[in-house]
Amino acid sequence: CSFERAPPAGVASQHPARLAFGGAALLRERHFVGGRAVAMSAVAGAGPGDVEVSAATLGVLYRSESLLVVDKPEGVKMDGEDGVTVENLLRTEVEEGVKIRFPHQLDFATSGVLMVGLDKKTTAWLRTCFDGGSIQKEYLALLDGTVLGDSTIDVPVARYEGEATLPPRGPPGTHRGAKDFRMMAGAGGAGNEGKSAVTHVRVLGWGIFSQVGFEGRKCTLVVMSPVTGRRHQLRVHAVHLGHPILGDWTYGDREFAEGMDVRPLTLNPHN
Repeated sequence: CSFERAPPAGVASQHPARLAFGGAALLRERHFVGGRAVAMSAVAGAGPGDVEVSAATLGVLYRSESLLVVDKPEGVKMDGEDGVTVENLLRTEVEEGVKIRFPHQLDFATSGVLMVGLDKKTTAWLRTCFDGGSIQKEYLALLDGTVLGDSTIDVPVARYEGEATLPPRGPPGTHRGAKDFRMMAGAGGAGNEGKSAVTHVRVLGWGIFSQVGFEGRKCTLVVMSPVTGRRHQLRVHAVHLGHPILGDWTYGDREFAEGMDVRPLTLNPHN
């Protein structure tokens, strides 16, 4: 998917940039947005529920005695006793006996920058910073269709209510099961009023896919800045906006998610 700074008809060009990414061989590309380099991460050639992960994919971006900053891969849960988890991968990066603490978390399907506390004091301080808003997070996201301008979404996030059942991911033996873990934008019924959630959306560019099977499909590259930190907030707010995140098998176009040459959820915390 290539981006030229020629906006859709009727949209003023207000975010000068030249951006491009896509293709099966792409694992990491750097682009300049607003004069600074940002990273786009992806897992190439992986089908739904079939992401290969090793310790080498958990890149360490910063290290001190009290803090680790790592590049979390897509398709890896944060913790748990079994299987590949961020916590298990981190065991090779910390000394024996050091407890791994997460002051914030990233969804299973989200890749990007993750902070890891290595002592109580640092972790508590980071949680205070996240809760108080002194740490501001920005995510690059590729949205389906043409988003015409910047916006702020102020809609609560609640547990999903609906008759549809979430189908298993991937071929037999590789999916994560059919447990319905979805959320939704807006309040639900009694006892499911949801929690307040606010997301700022800033448009960076518009593009059209050239990949075989998806030729001509329109997309928009945006920066999503969550003010709050609700489960699946950015993903359900994108749906509420009418432009789901491309590659989002749970909330977006599943046929597209399964057919992308580079198949991550195209959501990546970059700043």
